[in-house]
Amino acid sequence: ECPRVAEVVYKCFPSHDEINSSLKQGKVDMIGYIGAAPLSIREFSKDKNIELIISPGITLVWLTFNLHKNTPIKDLNVRKAIMYGIDRNKIKTIAYRGYSQEADSFIYKELPGHHPNLPRYEYNVAKANKILDDAGYKDTDKDGFRNDPQTKKNLTFEFMTPLDWFTEVKVVALIKELMRDVGIDISMKVVDLDTYYDFYYKPKKNQFDIALASEEPGPCSDWIWEFCRSYDAGGEGWNGSYYNNLQFDKALDKMLAELDLNKRKYYLFELQKIIAQDLPYGFLVRKININPVRIDRFEGFVETMGGVSNWINPWTYFKVRPKRSSIVP
Repeated sequence: ECPRVAEVVYKCFPSHDEINSSLKQGKVDMIGYIGAAPLSIREFSKDKNIELIISPGITLVWLTFNLHKNTPIKDLNVRKAIMYGIDRNKIKTIAYRGYSQEADSFIYKELPGHHPNLPRYEYNVAKANKILDDAGYKDTDKDGFRNDPQTKKNLTFEFMTPLDWFTEVKVVALIKELMRDVGIDISMKVVDLDTYYDFYYKPKKNQFDIALASEEPGPCSDWIWEFCRSYDAGGEGWNGSYYNNLQFDKALDKMLAELDLNKRKYYLFELQKIIAQDLPYGFLVRKININPVRIDRFEGFVETMGGVSNWINPWTYFKVRPKRSSIVP
């Protein structure tokens, strides 16, 4: 039996280029957690000492609509039109280089708690435009953007994302382009991460209309639903949307208190359906993990949902061991 490792050293790097270079030079043995950028695959695939482990991710990316700010974003018709106007396949291809999957819930599609028949907001520009036409949002001043029938102002929304999330900045830029086809103007608000969290979790500050959000629910995701608990009923801690729905709160409390798995599933289905219908959040994609690991010195990397190293997977650190061929007698 080969000895297991006695120590794990974590190293931080300021850029993808530096961590990639360190892996290729053997200064680190794996790129764990969120893994490597898709553009790195080509350079790593040529190295016989490196294996690429591709896994379904645990990171979800979604839109948070600020329902506190007094703008047309509070109109469900507008939120539905935005969702129908987003081409997730284009986002997957351009921003994530193919390494993402469509998401429609906080629960991953392969899990038994996922509702299989949620309202689908598939890319449909004609449908998005019809929804807005029927709701009275017309381009009355003929400048290419629709106008709010109440204020006569253009449908312009401030879309916030952190500067640190490089790929997600691209996502927002793509959505900005896509919204032109439905007559909605997007103003990108790219801020540092601390400012983002300050604004996101305090929607009453009215510092954004839409925010790109991201979290890692994992397979046991009861906690993630606190993002949806009514803001006015104690959900202000995580509820970046300022969403309020007492029916949702009751279903959430029943789900959390229920020990019977079949009954819990019923309540989980209800929670997912309510959020899909009310759209305080609009789900976009689930990332796919790319974990390059060196196989010349170590073996036994354990892959689970989310790759070889994340908050739900400690097994790599328990199981990884030096390769027999690398042990000097």
